[in-house]
Amino acid sequence: MVLFQAKTMIQYENIFKPPMMSLFVISACNLQCPECIMMNQMNLHASYQMSIEEIEKLIYYSERSGYCFNYRYTGGEPLYWKHLKEGTRLLRNSKSCKSILLMTNAMKYENLTEEIVEMLDYIRISQYTYNEQAMKIVKNKYHNKTRIVDREEFYPNPNSPFENATPVECGNLEHLYFQGKIYACPHSYSLALKHNLTHLELGEEIKDNFLNRNCEIREGHIEICKLCLGNKKVRDQIDKTKNISPYHEKLLVQLTKKINPVKTMKLI
Repeated sequence: MVLFQAKTMIQYENIFKPPMMSLFVISACNLQCPECIMMNQMNLHASYQMSIEEIEKLIYYSERSGYCFNYRYTGGEPLYWKHLKEGTRLLRNSKSCKSILLMTNAMKYENLTEEIVEMLDYIRISQYTYNEQAMKIVKNKYHNKTRIVDREEFYPNPNSPFENATPVECGNLEHLYFQGKIYACPHSYSLALKHNLTHLELGEEIKDNFLNRNCEIREGHIEICKLCLGNKKVRDQIDKTKNISPYHEKLLVQLTKKINPVKTMKLI
C-alpha cells in the first residue's frame, strides 16, 4: 500500500503565501500559555478533535471549488490529534493540498513518526526554555524540515480595542477550518468569544466556492481587528512580555526542589 503520492518539497517562505488554510485540529494543549490567542476557543471546546469526516468534507468542497491550499495544523497542540497520520495522508493525496505545515511545541515528539514527517513539508517548533530537549530531538532527526521560532516572549492580548489600529495591516491572511465551518480569519472566533463579539458574521458552513464571500466577511471584522495581534498596528503599540505558562511554573517549582530540597521542605 502506498502511503501517499510524493510531491516536490515547497520552499519554506512559500508556505506563507495565500491561499492558506489553518486547521484547528485539537483544543487540548500541554502548555496552556496565558497569552495564546486561541485560548478562548480552546476552553469553550475543550474536548474537540477534528474528525476524519471533517477532513473529507474539506477536501471534497475544496476540490469541487478548484482550491489548492497551503495547509497548517494549529490548536491546541497538534501532536495530540488522534487522526494526525490518517488526516495528513488524506490531505497529502488530495488535489487541494499545496503544502502541510505542522505548528508544535514538540514536547509530544514521540507521536511524530517518520511516516507522518514524510508527508509533511515543514515542522515549525515554538521555542521555550522548557522544551529545549524535545526541540533538539526533532531538529536532529528531521533537520531539513524543522524550523524554530522563538516564543520566549509574547505580545499580551489587549483587553480593549486600539481605535488607531485602522486601516488594518493584517499579518494573518489565512482562513480557519473548524467544526465544518470556514472562518475568514484564523483568530476571529476566539477573539469574538473573549470580547462578546459573536454577533458579528465570522464565517460560513463549508460548501461549494466557500471563499467567495471571504473579503466581505473580513470587512465586517473591524472591531475584532482593533483587538488582534495579527494586526501590525495593534502589535506595534504593545510591549512584549515573558511567556510563563502553568507548565513552566510547575517546572520551576520542581527544579527548585531539586536544587535546594532542604529549603523547600522548611517552606512546606
